[in-house]
Amino acid sequence: MGRSPRKTKKALKARDRDLSAKIENDPLLALRGSGKDLWADEHADEYVRRLREGWDEAADLREGLKPSADPADGSHE
Repeated sequence: MGRSPRKTKKALKARDRDLSAKIENDPLLALRGSGKDLWADEHADEYVRRLREGWDEAADLREGLKPSADPADGSHE
């Protein structure tokens, strides 16, 4: 037989208190959510796309290849 709704609610509240205490006492877990304002204006996919811009050209320069005129065509001169 399962728990009554009252016991389930009580158990969930106790679990939430325990988790909150663990988060407050753990310095790494306490950082959760910090800095979220830094990402508020930029979607994750856009951020990654922006980071990856220029990777092909940088790799070409490291390998001594001349970057193509059109980076979208993937060819090298």
